[in-house]
Amino acid sequence: MTKVWTVQHLAKMLEPEQNHLIEVLERLCLAVENLSEDLRPELKKTATLERKKQEAKEIEIAAAKAVAKWKDKKRNTQQS
Repeated sequence: MTKVWTVQHLAKMLEPEQNHLIEVLERLCLAVENLSEDLRPELKKTATLERKKQEAKEIEIAAAKAVAKWKDKKRNTQQS
């Protein structure tokens, strides 16, 4: 019976600490949720920037291919 009383006594002693810990965890969860919301615009900006870089690279490659094709066509016309 002493063991049970000791566990109950410890539980009551720790109760204020548990409440404090729960409060801290709740605040941490809210902070993480707000951080996620705060980062969304930055994540969108990053995604947009990456998409624009990829599009610019694709345009550059397409332009290089078109110039190479034009040069080949010009060279073939001059040789004929």
